[in-house]
Amino acid sequence: MKKIIALLFCFLFLMTACTGKDEKPTSTFDEANAFSYVGAGEMTAINILVSSNEFLASEVFVDGHLPVDESGLVENEEGTFAPVASVEISTYEKLKETVYSTYTEETAEKLLNSPAKYAEINGKLYFNMKYDAPSQGKASDETPEVSAEISPAGKYVVTVKYGKEETLMSAVETDNGIRLENIY
Repeated sequence: MKKIIALLFCFLFLMTACTGKDEKPTSTFDEANAFSYVGAGEMTAINILVSSNEFLASEVFVDGHLPVDESGLVENEEGTFAPVASVEISTYEKLKETVYSTYTEETAEKLLNSPAKYAEINGKLYFNMKYDAPSQGKASDETPEVSAEISPAGKYVVTVKYGKEETLMSAVETDNGIRLENIY
């Protein structure tokens, strides 16, 4: 009787596994792309980097800056600074952590220091108001289509598509994992 129940469960399991859906894999591995294939784990990391890049480009460094409280301005020899009023990034240490976990060390240093748009003053994160410009808006809510392959030079060539718009990015493997080579 136990064998019949076990066979019944195996048969039931087998039938539920065959749903009849014709699912197409997002990436395939075969001899033709063995050297350029990017696995699922790497693609997860790349998707996280693309999302972080979009946030940092649109809301922190390029198209705008983190929200500030202009009522608490501080002036020093480097300029006029406003305290950052952000939920996502509230300390200079969190800003550095986010930048260094997204970009290579060289790019992270450049973003944080050339020019230094953000500073830590009395243990708080401040924005240098001389870099204040009208914001271009928040990062897109649209989910991009991201694909990647490894170039013959060993770099990740990442393609990000928002509808018809396509952006090429490059990433490299570092001691700390995959990192983007630039802000895009």
